[in-house]
Amino acid sequence: MKPTLTLLTALLLAPLAALHASTWYVSPGGSDTNSGLTAELPLRSIPHAIELSTRTLGPGPLSQPVNIVLMEGTHLLDEPVNFTLSNAWPLSIKAAPGAKPVVTGARRLGGWNAGEVPTTGAPCLVTELPEVRSGAWDFRQLFVNGRRAQRPRLPREGYSRVEQLIPSEEGRNLSTAHKDRFVFREGDIRPWTNQGDVNALVLHYWQHAWLPLTNVDLPARTAYFKWGTVMPLVHSHPSHGVADWIKQETPYPHQTWYLGASYYMDNVFEELREPGQWYLDRPAGKLYYIPLPGESAASLEAWAPRLTNSFTFQGDWRKGAFLTGLTIEGISFRHSEIDHQAHRGTGNWWGNYGPSLLIFSGTRKVAVRDCVFESLGECAIDLAYGNAEVELSGNRFHDLGSGAIKAVGTWRENTPEENEQGRLTQLRVTDNDISGYGRVFPGSVALIVEKPTRSVLAHNRITDGYFTAINCSGGSMDNEDVFRTFDTLIANNHIHDIGEASMPCSNDLGGIYVHGNMIGCVIRGNVVSNVQCSVYGGNGIYIDDCASYLRIEDNLVRDTMDALNIKGRRSQIRNNILGPCGRSLARRASGKTYENDMACIESNLLITTNGALFHFQTGTAPTNTGFFPRGNLIASTTSHLEVGVDGSYGAHDRMIPYGEWCASTGNGAKDTVLPGPFPGPEGWPKAITPGSIYTRHGMRPCSFETAGPRPREQRAPVPFLTTRSEGGPEHQEAIEYAKRILAERSAKNAPKPDVSTHRE
Repeated sequence: MKPTLTLLTALLLAPLAALHASTWYVSPGGSDTNSGLTAELPLRSIPHAIELSTRTLGPGPLSQPVNIVLMEGTHLLDEPVNFTLSNAWPLSIKAAPGAKPVVTGARRLGGWNAGEVPTTGAPCLVTELPEVRSGAWDFRQLFVNGRRAQRPRLPREGYSRVEQLIPSEEGRNLSTAHKDRFVFREGDIRPWTNQGDVNALVLHYWQHAWLPLTNVDLPARTAYFKWGTVMPLVHSHPSHGVADWIKQETPYPHQTWYLGASYYMDNVFEELREPGQWYLDRPAGKLYYIPLPGESAASLEAWAPRLTNSFTFQGDWRKGAFLTGLTIEGISFRHSEIDHQAHRGTGNWWGNYGPSLLIFSGTRKVAVRDCVFESLGECAIDLAYGNAEVELSGNRFHDLGSGAIKAVGTWRENTPEENEQGRLTQLRVTDNDISGYGRVFPGSVALIVEKPTRSVLAHNRITDGYFTAINCSGGSMDNEDVFRTFDTLIANNHIHDIGEASMPCSNDLGGIYVHGNMIGCVIRGNVVSNVQCSVYGGNGIYIDDCASYLRIEDNLVRDTMDALNIKGRRSQIRNNILGPCGRSLARRASGKTYENDMACIESNLLITTNGALFHFQTGTAPTNTGFFPRGNLIASTTSHLEVGVDGSYGAHDRMIPYGEWCASTGNGAKDTVLPGPFPGPEGWPKAITPGSIYTRHGMRPCSFETAGPRPREQRAPVPFLTTRSEGGPEHQEAIEYAKRILAERSAKNAPKPDVSTHRE
């Protein structure tokens, strides 16, 4: 009888076990009719596992997390998973031991048959998609055999250029010209099949813009688009200046000096002729693909995305109700869609990206570890308002249509109470590897963090993108009185090979870009190299408007346009290796008369192969330096040292000898020019070692061997800075300074000047 009683007891207790279950197993080969309580009887879908948890456990909170264990295979999502306060218990979504699960909101396409492109006659593979024909599905990305396939474009390589802007009012300046239409050159645009599915991708300034085509007036050579760009349709920003070659002699009616924006026309059916290209004929519900050599219908693994966002974790940060204890670990996320309507001008601190794959808002104690994000349309991770105690570590990001991570804290658009509740604090972004970003939207930043407090961005590797690697901001560049960033550390990152001379929107970028008041923030131990630009910018460390009170130390910056691009106020720049660089080692990038206390540049190793140490923006006389070099070690392969004055972003400077400049300004005290000859660029030191000539002349020992992601066994949490700058003396001084600047601006700008006949 005892075995019978035991069996009966087990049967009676089985519902109770399910009722209190906290671990659910999910497998693509499972069934949602299974219990999901064991690896032998797994569920099939992640949403069903969350539904069971909600149904059996209630809204929480619970002391133990709910564990969703993903087994080997590809897990498909039909719609985004939204986790809210109705699921207010700790949640862990992890890979099963030894498994490498993939989560995707895409679908694998089949039914391929040999065919012919109707517009060009090119042999191809074609499949029927009734959901597309009915209007239930549309997609703008296709991933074939592990790579991002390309839609047909015109021109096939390079870019067209806007022939003329169209002024909205006669005689007005270029900023009032229409941004949703332009005059094109003969043959660049014409009426095409499915014209509404064709778009221009405009690349100018530091931005990209996606413009759907609506109408083509061939006699007037004018194209009209569904919406306009953020910036005018010229190559570069007039107030940023441009190299002389970009000026044009033939004036437009509105008298602009600058060439039109670069662009190409994307998704042109009549250009579908090259292997590896694809086209979705939406009205017909047919997908055409021209295979690469060796590809066939049988070997084709083609994935088309259905989702842009896969998971959203949403607390109520305004009411102080947070989701707490969220962990995602060991999972690969693939194949997300783009949101084409979200890209009308993106770059630097501009934040108009589409929804990310993972979105967190109103959360505490979040960790995303050792995951892979690849072949995505938009950003991988978005930390929206109201997040704190977040760890993003050990992840790999590759082949991204946009950026990898964006994190935004609140500021003056909200009430002070909301600012406090929505503040981004104690964020750790460490040991991530980011490569191949901006593949659809090239003006995208790899890692953008706005208004963080007591946060760490460290030991990341970022490479192979067209724009800025790390963007960390302290507020609006138009409002110096906004202070939301304190005591944040940017350390030991390895940033290399970003920007591209042939990419028209690779301008005004930096390896590390900061702006806004950032009291107590430190940039330390980073290695930044090979940052290129199209016309201007291409800086190693870019200190933009109001980026004040920074400590920049122990960094290695080389093979950039300028090692440092300096604005803001009262930064300390010490013990760095700067150079060699293409233009200068430090550049004053502001002509504002009130910015006369930008930075102290002290005890750095300055390496130059062209003799140019510093450059100064137009409007700053040699005596109004803005930053103050002293006690630096100078290693030069040339016999002359000089500085450039009266310069701009692209125009040539007037060069004067460095000694003459020092004598007239009082700078350069205790400089040491090291004896040569010096080796080529490959021989420059990578570290400042004890007892070397550098430390004997006052530099601190420092090493760059730990820059970039660390081996897993060495990934100890990087400590937060121990300073508490908010409310301190520097903060108070900065507030008073900001008030004076805003008052000066207000007086200067009233009344507004008449710009009705202004020429740019």
